[in-house]
Amino acid sequence: MERFPLLWQEETVGTLTVETAGLYTCFSCSCRLPGEGMWHVWLVGESGELRLGLLEPAGERAVLRKRLSLRSWGQLGTLRCARLRPFGGGEADWWAGGQLPFRTPWLRRELAGRKDILLRTEQGRTWVAIPYEAEKPFPLTQLFCLCRICRIRGREYAVFSFDAAETPCLPEDEKIVKT
Repeated sequence: MERFPLLWQEETVGTLTVETAGLYTCFSCSCRLPGEGMWHVWLVGESGELRLGLLEPAGERAVLRKRLSLRSWGQLGTLRCARLRPFGGGEADWWAGGQLPFRTPWLRRELAGRKDILLRTEQGRTWVAIPYEAEKPFPLTQLFCLCRICRIRGREYAVFSFDAAETPCLPEDEKIVKT
């Protein structure tokens, strides 16, 4: 049995236990929730992320138990941790940057050290929101034609979208902020 931290914005709020049972892997999470609402657990591996499922209330804590075949989660490579992400539409879907979900060296280098970015993932796509100020240099200048400027949590951001292969895409307006 292996144990991994369950993180919310770089703070450990619980644990993920992983155990092999024949052809399946059993995942079990227990944590305290950082706020109201519903929360997803995401597995984070060396090669990507996968949504494990929705936490269920259990008294003062929340839990999730799920059994998956190695085929369904093995593409993540070696597991590193699990992360909480709010469920639902709108601004709550964005979380503060921290550990970047990208493998592409150029993208990791461009975003390295930035504490002010927001991230959002859904169905194999990742959105990166970088604070935008007209009087400052434009973020990710090479991709300026593939971004949207929008307001998230009262601040303007340049929002970039990447598919599962980390290829830049044109962000879809309805996916940036659902209000």
